Amino acid sequence: MLQKIKRNIAPIVLNAALFIGLWMLLFKKPDYLAITVKNVQKPQFYVDTAATFHDFVSLPLKIEGELDAPAYIEIRDYDNPNYIVHRFNLKAGKTALDYSIDYYGRGFLRISYKPYGVKKGHLVIRVATPI
Repeated sequence: MLQKIKRNIAPIVLNAALFIGLWMLLFKKPDYLAITVKNVQKPQFYVDTAATFHDFVSLPLKIEGELDAPAYIEIRDYDNPNYIVHRFNLKAGKTALDYSIDYYGRGFLRISYKPYGVKKGHLVIRVATPI
């Protein structure tokens, strides 16, 4: 009797573990590296040191804040500066971008911020760390 119960429960436990594991992989929210632009008047760059070791990664990116003039954000491969991953032209006013960038490389990202006459404001750039 005990053998029969064990034989019936084992597939149920295995299927439940597989279901929970797949659920966690599919619906895991990414961890974000938050970069706060401290002085919005000056050009700055940051290095995302959460390296990826995959040939292709789709990285979620969020840019939030408010600026009184336009600005420019450029994301490049740190090891290969000729490879521009993506560019964003930010207009004056509130910004709330939720974007996914395709990165065909390995290593770190260099994130550059260039203001065009910005005097005041605040800006936060959030880049998801690769898995």
